Amino acid sequence: MENSIPINIKSLKIVKGLFRKPWHHKLIALYLWMLGQFGNEKIIITCAWEKRKGKSPHNVDPLRAIDIRSWIFGDAKKIEYFINKSWLYDPDRPWLTCAVYHDTGRGPHIHLQVHDNTVFLDEP
Repeated sequence: MENSIPINIKSLKIVKGLFRKPWHHKLIALYLWMLGQFGNEKIIITCAWEKRKGKSPHNVDPLRAIDIRSWIFGDAKKIEYFINKSWLYDPDRPWLTCAVYHDTGRGPHIHLQVHDNTVFLDEP
């Protein structure tokens, strides 16, 4: 029998957003990679799909972004760097990244996003 792996989610509101839209296949790949790198106990989803004004990877179909809790990592900037050394958001726009550690008014978090052209580079 396979071991189960729980998905850690901040709240019921986030659970609803998690299942509102299908995930982009590259977001699934990035999420699974994150689980493999850090373990499920460190990956706590704090935002998935949600209605927002304007265009956002949080409100598209398929879903192209999730936010994860950052303080649990200690040095979130180091984690952001590690992710961006392993994943390239879009080769045609190398200034954009898959991981962004920021605070948009809801507290610091790591924003994970993908594009149709996102590629896995390799372990840094």
